[in-house]
Amino acid sequence: MTKPLETEVDAISEYYDNYTNRQISINVNDRIFGLYQRMIKNGLNSKSNVLELGCGIGTLSFLISKKVKLGTIEAVDISKRSIAFAKQKIKKSNFFFYAGNIVGYQPEIKNPEIITLFDVLEHIPIEQHWDLFQNISSQMTSETILLINLPNPDLIEYEQLNDPDVLQIVDQAVHHPVMVENLYAHNLEIQKMEKYGIWLKDDYIFYTVVKKRPFAMIELQSQRTFLQKIPVKLFRLKLKWFYRYK
Repeated sequence: MTKPLETEVDAISEYYDNYTNRQISINVNDRIFGLYQRMIKNGLNSKSNVLELGCGIGTLSFLISKKVKLGTIEAVDISKRSIAFAKQKIKKSNFFFYAGNIVGYQPEIKNPEIITLFDVLEHIPIEQHWDLFQNISSQMTSETILLINLPNPDLIEYEQLNDPDVLQIVDQAVHHPVMVENLYAHNLEIQKMEKYGIWLKDDYIFYTVVKKRPFAMIELQSQRTFLQKIPVKLFRLKLKWFYRYK
């Protein structure tokens, strides 16, 4: 695939160096705290090993650091100034910040349970997504969850036409078919997808992605505890007695 020109990477890095003050003024907002809550719902705990791609000034990193006490967190961003700011703010022995281009970034952390790609994909030139997902897939195991959040592509296209000044140096619509193609090509599959709203109706999309696995004939009944089996049994009795097709 086409590699980004060094001048292009430098321009993007410089843009986000200058964007640091805006991130500081935003601080923890609805979007960032909501992503933190979604990480918890997807298994983030005290022992989690997390790779945060595109961490900015570390606002979400700060929240993650409150939860993860025994695991390791590695966070990377293209902006050296953002990373320098984050290092000053979060000084914990299990937290590591690095400056780099995430498209080809090789992390120190091995076998992360969670990889995040939050509001980053739309800022990476679309022609580099193939290489990005190839790299991310190589870092994932069968137990890794990749969490992706990005603006609704229809919103991006609306802003491109009606309010281009709000867009960043690279700010493109990432449509679902393109996402699926790049994921599938690298043995990744979408486990869950949710379109949801923060400030506008359906302004964001959240993906849960895992490594594609061979289908296994696992009966759900065998995975349930005794207490979990009770409501299933009651539901089936309800079907038998009240919805019987005679």
